[in-house]
Amino acid sequence: TVELQVLCALRFYATGSFQGMVASDEHVARDQKTVSVAVRAVSVAIVRRLGVQRGWIHFPETPSERFDA
Repeated sequence: TVELQVLCALRFYATGSFQGMVASDEHVARDQKTVSVAVRAVSVAIVRRLGVQRGWIHFPETPSERFDA
């Protein structure tokens, strides 16, 4: 479900932990591959909705922007 994918991704983002450790969390309880797919799907959705559509996420593109970052 979408809710489980978001839960997996939020747990991963919050802990900065390995996906396997997130998968073994008592609230998530999914295998590492499922966590991996969920984190990717949620991350892509965030970038598309907030980054591309609203311009809230911007990665440096030019050498000058990269240097400044």
